[in-house]
Formats: sequence, structure tokens, C-alpha cells
Amino acid sequence: GMPKPLAAGQIVRLRFELPARPDPVVIDAEGRVMRTNGDEAGIGFLDLGPENQGLIEAFLKDQNPLDASREAPEHGGPRHNEP
Repeated sequence: GMPKPLAAGQIVRLRFELPARPDPVVIDAEGRVMRTNGDEAGIGFLDLGPENQGLIEAFLKDQNPLDASREAPEHGGPRHNEP
């Protein structure tokens, strides 16, 4: 669980490590709490660069290829061929 309850709309600092190959990648970014549910929270990144976003998306696909579409990114509208 999280150390203290988060409120929707709150800005938080996120720092975590992706066990990427060949070296782990440290992601350090700001996020906004989009929703909370008990001790879980959905967080939308605010300053995640395209490189980090690609790393996270690739990591999530590796972890759960069948379930990737269930948790959609917190962006408006459908995602098509974004550069």
C-alpha cells in the first residue's frame, strides 16, 4: 500500500526502476493522481519524455501482452499513428 492516502488531482513525484535490458532504467517524473481506489491509485504522467514513455510501454507489453489494452493510457481520444 501507499504511505498516505492520495487525492485525485494531487501532483506526485514518481521515481521507479524498470528492469530493462541491458541495464535497469530509472524513471523520475511528475504525475497527477487520476483516480484512487482503496490503496491503489491511477497516475497520469505529466513530464514523461517520449523516450521514457516508450520504455514504459515496452516494459508493460513484456509483462502482460494479453492484458495491455485493459489499462488504457490517460489521454483523451483514441490513439492512432502518433509520431
